[in-house]
Amino acid sequence: MPYAGEHVIAALKAARNDKKLSQRDLSKQAGVPQSHISKIEGGEVDLQLSSLIGLARALDLELMLVPRRLIPAVQTIMRSGASQFSRPAENFQLYLKAVRRIRTLLPHLQSAGDKKDLERLERTAAELENLQGGATEAEKIRSLLRPFRKHAPPMAPDIKHAVQELQELRNHLARTVLKPAGPVRPAYTLDEDDDA
Repeated sequence: MPYAGEHVIAALKAARNDKKLSQRDLSKQAGVPQSHISKIEGGEVDLQLSSLIGLARALDLELMLVPRRLIPAVQTIMRSGASQFSRPAENFQLYLKAVRRIRTLLPHLQSAGDKKDLERLERTAAELENLQGGATEAEKIRSLLRPFRKHAPPMAPDIKHAVQELQELRNHLARTVLKPAGPVRPAYTLDEDDDA
């Protein structure tokens, strides 16, 4: 299965599961044979454009071509709640819980960490709380915090590494915040030549 298609197929399958539709139910709604849906989801056949359009419409999804430079903006919109199949509110709560876990670990890290690293860690955690993250970011944070369980003594290199990785995550999330695509232009202008 080509990589580009994996994402589309996974999104279709997730949308079908979220709507609690069987492949047979989707087949009836989309006009695509159930056996073909099974092969599509299994990556056994190339997804035809006509099938993709039919399946997407039956799942209340819309297809569109997005300019590459706008992909971060579209991803941000999807993370903030436009996607029916990504459960953004639940994922954001997981993300916030992981970020707040950083703060609860700070007292435990005081004995091993460099003071500057700990300050950077605290500041980065505060900045992460103000950004939109999801389940992927929550898992990344949890994996970075695994070496700091209460029963294991923290190590300074682990703290430094966690700080660097969390700052990269912060930077990535900050870059995906919606930004205007070009210069902001007024909705109308007054022509100076109108007086002539």
